[in-house]
Order: sequence, then C-alpha cells, then structure tokens
Amino acid sequence: MNTGNMTANDKDFYGRYKDDKILITRIRRLPSLRFLPKLIIEFPDIESNKKFHVKLGFLTLALLLFLLMLVVLKVCQVMFNNASSEDFIIILPLIGVFFVLNWIELMMYTQKLNNY
Repeated sequence: MNTGNMTANDKDFYGRYKDDKILITRIRRLPSLRFLPKLIIEFPDIESNKKFHVKLGFLTLALLLFLLMLVVLKVCQVMFNNASSEDFIIILPLIGVFFVLNWIELMMYTQKLNNY
C-alpha cells in the first residue's frame, strides 16, 4: 500500500500497532527515494523502547533472497561443473549495491528518528 498518499505532508513515518508491537516505516515522498529498500523498525517492548529490530519489507526481502540464491547457484555451478567464475563479477557488485542502499536507508531512519 502506498502510505505516502494516506498521510499529511508533515509526517515522516507511517506506524502501526500490532500484537503489542509498534511497527514504523519511513514515508518516501520524493520519487527519487522510491528505489531505496523498505525497512520496518519494530519496537517489541513498548514501555522501554530501548531496543528495536530492523526488518526488511516484502519486496526487499524477496530481492535479497534472489541475490543469495544466485550466489549459491553460481558456487554450486563452479564447484560441480568446473565452470568459470566470471559471473561473480556481475553478482557481487549487485549485492554490494543492495547492502549500500540498505545502509543509506538505515542512516536516513536514524537521522529522522534522532530529530524526534
């Protein structure tokens, strides 16, 4: 669901209370920020709010699993078929870009959360 259309312009996060947990995700209003992965911050202990968990959104998790599956398949192919490892030149930078984008999104979260 596109949460940017459901909130006012002065809101930075979309939150939901579910099963004694607070789930928060950042609202991306700019079209250029839509390519960043979706992270969900989960506060399991509402009273203290000192610890939190970071989860990936559904599409972000699916992309991570796909990239990891590519690595495992390529490793198996290299080990059992004696194939060349030239595809790692393509796969590893994709994984690197994925983790860099996740890190950027997490830094944007922490910057916004520290402002509150």
